[in-house]
Amino acid sequence: MKPDDDASKSSGRWRGTWAPLGQARFRSVWFAGALSLSCYWMVEAACAWQMRLLSGSDPFLVSLVTGTMQFTVMAVVIPAGVIADIVDRRRLILASHIWLAMMLGVIAGLLAAGRLTPWLLLALLPLLAVAQAFRMPVIGSLLVETVERKDLGSAVALNALGQNGSRILGPAIAGMLIGVGGTISTLALAAGVLVIAGAVLASVVSDGHRQSASLTWRRFASDAREERAFLARAAWKRNLLLRMGAFFACTAAVPALLPVEFSSGGMYGTMLAVYGAGALVTLLLLGRPLSGAAIERRAVVAQLCHAVGLVLIGLTSSTWLAAAALLLCGGSWFAVSNSLMTAAQLQLPEASRGRGLSVVYAVGMAGLALGGPVWGFIARHFGIGAGFACAGLVSIGLLALTRGRSVAGPGLAESLR
Repeated sequence: MKPDDDASKSSGRWRGTWAPLGQARFRSVWFAGALSLSCYWMVEAACAWQMRLLSGSDPFLVSLVTGTMQFTVMAVVIPAGVIADIVDRRRLILASHIWLAMMLGVIAGLLAAGRLTPWLLLALLPLLAVAQAFRMPVIGSLLVETVERKDLGSAVALNALGQNGSRILGPAIAGMLIGVGGTISTLALAAGVLVIAGAVLASVVSDGHRQSASLTWRRFASDAREERAFLARAAWKRNLLLRMGAFFACTAAVPALLPVEFSSGGMYGTMLAVYGAGALVTLLLLGRPLSGAAIERRAVVAQLCHAVGLVLIGLTSSTWLAAAALLLCGGSWFAVSNSLMTAAQLQLPEASRGRGLSVVYAVGMAGLALGGPVWGFIARHFGIGAGFACAGLVSIGLLALTRGRSVAGPGLAESLR
């Protein structure tokens, strides 16, 4: 896809990592995509808080909110990525955003009528997560198609910034809204913004350059087999998936346990905002990696910092120290995720980027889905602090076991130039 002529001219005024934002099409997709993902993470945080209220602060049931949503995404996102490389992406984006808004309306309506129970909420969450699974690979693959080849590296870095930043900033915004207007208003606002973001994304998408194809079982199975073959021969991708899954399983302690760590919606919102502030600071300071070795070093150091932050949260009884640790966790979470996603997107083939990203997303979601209930179970029986501390110690152990597995393949150096 060739960017608009005026957008290409305007990009000349931009430099470095931020250069693609000078191109109108990329700018629209990037902002709308980040906004859309932020709303989804807002919904997850709001549902976790509501589960706290419905369950009497049961840490295990609260952790099941994240676990249920991420498990659903994990199960659906790989076939969704294959489908994204075949069907009309404009319709797929519109349908997924409208479905999300409708399901949020159902949950908000049940809550307003006093008919929402913990188990009914858990039953409705997969219906939200299915839409998320279908739009993640579409949005991820769109951004790198809206810039010229010379700006591809910067576009991928910005794409990772938007995706990972939304994972932190969305819950932070939700926390502040919950403290002011409660869960219903948070869900209503998220639904409205999702519809707007979906419309913007659909207006920018153009599938004219793609060969028209019908979604058939044979085509679906063929593309799935091709992705498995690529995974078998790409050592860098296997290493990336292993490291991402291990890291996300430990970071699941934050969304799983934070709603029951603090007693009021206002404090919960404040701590989520602190977590998001750490990510925001890192987003502003983080430069584009200049080599595969730089990506490796950044990921290792940031994962160690995140693990230390989790241990500090578990051991301290001071609100101020907990806030400082959450600030550290937010920034380091963003740095690790951004590094791994940048490595993935720069090395995936363009023709299969949708399904390639779907596998990466599936492993990350699997880590969150499996880790959250584990830390929630530990917290139920041994205390919230024990859950956080165990997550941090396990993260340090997994880092020691996986740090030697390089995520930099032979084509990464050329892509970073």
